[in-house]
Amino acid sequence: MNSVVSDLDGMYQRLIDALQEGILFCDRKGIIRILNKCYANLLGGEVSSFLGKPIEDVNPATRAYVVMENGREELADLCTLPLFGNEYKFVVNRIPVRNGDAIIGMISHIQFTDPSDVERLNMKVARLYKKFQEYEGKDEEKNAFDELVGDCEKMRTVKELIQRYAQEMHPVLIQGKTGTGKELVAHALHKLGERRDEPFISINCAAIPENLLEAELFGYASGAFSGALRQGKPGLIELANGGTLFLDEVGDMPLLAQVKLLRVLEEKSLTRVGAVKKIHVDFRLITATNRNLEQMVAEGTFREDLWYRINALTIHLPPLAERGDDIEAITRHILAKINFHGTISQAALEALRRYEWPGNVRQLSNSLAFAALHCDGDSIELKDMPMQITQGQPGPASRGGAGHPAQPERVFAA
Repeated sequence: MNSVVSDLDGMYQRLIDALQEGILFCDRKGIIRILNKCYANLLGGEVSSFLGKPIEDVNPATRAYVVMENGREELADLCTLPLFGNEYKFVVNRIPVRNGDAIIGMISHIQFTDPSDVERLNMKVARLYKKFQEYEGKDEEKNAFDELVGDCEKMRTVKELIQRYAQEMHPVLIQGKTGTGKELVAHALHKLGERRDEPFISINCAAIPENLLEAELFGYASGAFSGALRQGKPGLIELANGGTLFLDEVGDMPLLAQVKLLRVLEEKSLTRVGAVKKIHVDFRLITATNRNLEQMVAEGTFREDLWYRINALTIHLPPLAERGDDIEAITRHILAKINFHGTISQAALEALRRYEWPGNVRQLSNSLAFAALHCDGDSIELKDMPMQITQGQPGPASRGGAGHPAQPERVFAA
């Protein structure tokens, strides 16, 4: 009988030794009862040398007693082992073992024995999540160039520059007022370039609180600050590696972050917050702003050296008030996007041409959505427009090309 038990024990040991992942079981008192060869190698010895020992003697930093006390499993955590020091971390699952309602021990399961595997998995998951966020409900971004509707002289120049600059790797600065379509230009540059199949990471520097911006941009190491994820987190710049990094509203970036960004551009590497190891990064940089960066440089609120770094190539987006010839085409495009299949009267169209559009294309889009919702039939009339449009002051004559002289009332199909 004893030989049978011995044979079974030997078979169980051979089975768990065949695993390429570490397995350890300790009882309620913390005594190691089961251990496989992989785990023993990570501890720096043979299986037999650890069996029967208290787990804290093998790894003083063990959380076995915490898990057995509270009965909660800890999945995908990071742990250190004495043989490798604090810089070398492993992914571990700690699972309490129960007999009925009583906890009788804990299993420690080390999933990855090479930290680089963890890093690659972490990056892959983060990139997939970012891609999901980017493309969910945004199929139009795949044809960003087609979204730049308009054929006035200034927009033809913009489109020519996009096609020319898309093939370059130099940084591009997109300048234009709010709502002119700076992010569409950035997407078009990316989609027409050699890195079209790589990540496009968009960051609105004005939307992230200053105290979080550095961690979001550059990432952070494990335990870098209170509330940080145990395994650390790659920053958005790191996620752009191989692709395009788009910094929208770059003029709102704090000076300290500007200094770190400049260092990344110069060294082509970054260091996560709380870490010492440098990470190589390679990305195409596109920035955008509605602010006067030259004036900010003179005032000391934007670094001069960063200014020269980011504006190697520049695209100026004209405001909608200077694109009167494009109003009709943009209107048709927007109405089609919001699934309005009716018409728009000439009077309503002329009101759109006359208005100043401080909010540019974004405001036009919102105004047409308002009108489509409030029209009684299948035709948008002047009365359906928002009050500020119908009562707006006439814009400059230049916005209408040849001045758009009065024409007979007619109806345009949307």
